[in-house]
This record gives sequence, C-alpha cells and structure tokens, in this order.
Amino acid sequence: MKTLKNLRFSGMTALGAMLIASSLPTMAADAPATSTKAAAPAAPAKAPAPTPPKLTQQELNTELKTVDDYAAILQKVGFTVKKGKTSSGNAALSVTWKNGTWAYYIDLTLNKIDNSQYLSLISPLSNIPDMNKIPVVSVVRLLEVQDATQGWYFVLNSKSKRFYICRLVPAEKITTAVLLRELGVYESNVQQTERWWNPSAWNAKPAQPAPNNSANDKAAPAAPAAPSAPAKPAETPAKPQ
Repeated sequence: MKTLKNLRFSGMTALGAMLIASSLPTMAADAPATSTKAAAPAAPAKAPAPTPPKLTQQELNTELKTVDDYAAILQKVGFTVKKGKTSSGNAALSVTWKNGTWAYYIDLTLNKIDNSQYLSLISPLSNIPDMNKIPVVSVVRLLEVQDATQGWYFVLNSKSKRFYICRLVPAEKITTAVLLRELGVYESNVQQTERWWNPSAWNAKPAQPAPNNSANDKAAPAAPAAPSAPAKPAETPAKPQ
C-alpha cells in the first residue's frame, strides 16, 4: 500500500511529466542548469538569493498576471528572456541567467488546470547518456529531499534522458517578490542536489579524511636525540590537478 508521501510524489511526477511534454517552448534550447564547480551533497534549500537592487518596492509588490508581465520584470532584473509557444500554442518563456559559476535555464508558462490558472516552472538538468547507469541512491535521495525543497519536485523523463526540477503554483497574487523568492529557492535546490542528478558527479570519489594521529600523540616520550644535521627545507606542495 502506498503511503501519503508516495501518493503525493506519484501525482506530482505524473503531472510534472505531462507539463514537460506539453509546456516546453518549441524554440527551447537544450540548456540545462550547469555549474563549473564540484558537486555538492543533497540538502534542504537555503535562504533565497537577495533581491536585486534595481527594483522599487512598488515593482516588488506588483502582481504578475500575464506572460508578458513575467517577461518584462525578468528582463529588468537582468535575466535573458526569449518568448515562444508550447506545442499546444500557449505563450511561453525561456529564461536563462548566471549567478557566480552557475548557469540556469527555466521554461515558464501559465497553464489552466480545472478552471484555475497555474504558474509552471520547469528546468532541465544534465543529460544522462545511459539511463541504465542511474544509481538507485540518486533516485532515492531526490525523493527524500523533496520534503525540504519548498514545493519544488524532481521528475525523471526517459525520453529526454534527464531529470527535471519543477514547480507548479497557483498564479493568483504572484508578485515580483514572490517570483524572485521562488527563483532563489530554485537555485539553492539545484546546487545542493547536484550530486544526485549530475552524471559527472556519480563516479566522483569522496575526499579522503585526514589521518588520525591521536594514537601516536599518546606514545611515550622519546629519549633525548643526539645533535643532528639541520632540517631540510619543506618540499613545495604539489599543485592540485
């Protein structure tokens, strides 16, 4: 029997897969969220990135009602926005930006579900060359961490051979501040779960712990040493590869 948690995830996965199939802009490039730094372990999302200083308080409180509203405010913040349409003909945005060593990509659409409007945010992650080599632990960890991702959830799409991170939220009363907070949480979730969705991190060897010399520290003191030659200078440490 499925638990409530599993039922919740199953429903999100099915809905997320449908949204991925129907909501991606037809002109969307294969530009997943990527980084040039080492993979980080999975962890709950941290506080969102600070609000860009370019916006006034009035702009932060402005409600976003159309795709054009989202495009205008994201462009003003400094994101790159491309307009397009989904396979079903709905207006859509492809949004890209950089933050430090990370590059992000999100497809944004407004979808009508059961007579209600929803904001859909879908971000493709790294391509998986061989679906048969996905570690079971990666899937388990991505399932486990979803209780701490503040509404974002992961979907594995076998057709496109990649994980996606998605968010589906009622579109009523979404302000600029709410949108930017969601994107900040998204950034944190992507960074802190990279170890589980990025194939290049699956075979990475963990750092070796420093040797424990506590046993040697307790050894009996040695007899006084005879005078010796001056100590040799320390060798220059090897540069990290």
